[in-house]
Amino acid sequence: MYKDFLDRVCHSYDFLALDAMGVLFTQTDEVEQVLQEHLFACECEYDESRLILQYLSATSGDLSEPELCQTLGLTKTQASSLPQRYTLMPQLIDLLEEAQNNYIGLSCMSNGIASWLKAAGRHNHLDTYIENWIISSDIGIRKPATSFFAKAAEQLGAAPQRILLVDNRPANLDAAHQLGFGTLWLSATANTDVAHPRLGSLEDLTDAIRSTAPLAVSA
Repeated sequence: MYKDFLDRVCHSYDFLALDAMGVLFTQTDEVEQVLQEHLFACECEYDESRLILQYLSATSGDLSEPELCQTLGLTKTQASSLPQRYTLMPQLIDLLEEAQNNYIGLSCMSNGIASWLKAAGRHNHLDTYIENWIISSDIGIRKPATSFFAKAAEQLGAAPQRILLVDNRPANLDAAHQLGFGTLWLSATANTDVAHPRLGSLEDLTDAIRSTAPLAVSA
């Protein structure tokens, strides 16, 4: 019964939007699992107590990526190799291939530093599937602000009611749902306090999309 419900959810929207951390990529925390590991590998000297604030400033668009790197002691060459640290979620490519045939457009809607996430996408060949990278550092707003999702829908040129969002953080889904987005919570464990349909894995989403007829591609 739940599978039938999930199938209907996937068939009810024209655009599919995916979070980056924990959905596209295995890393769920960009600071701890990507940035700090890279800084350690590059033997950079930086003020660890200020790292989170500097990162939040950069992902809000208040501090540019070159300025952040300079603050952290990362050279341009060292920064250019950072996107190679992002690793793809299992079954992601299968999902994207199936989704590409069933949705008008695929996008990434995420907090983060746009140049790093886009480069990580190119490194992992995601640009073959994902047309729009709507990242907080570019638009100057971080999730879970509802204004992030309003701006994202505007950039897609689609009403929120036509967009299905997959995210691993309930607060982001709550904000998107307020605007009319469809929402799916990606989590390996259930939680009755989360009021969004749950995906145990990306494979669940792939199967649900595969079970529906392809949508008519139109503007």
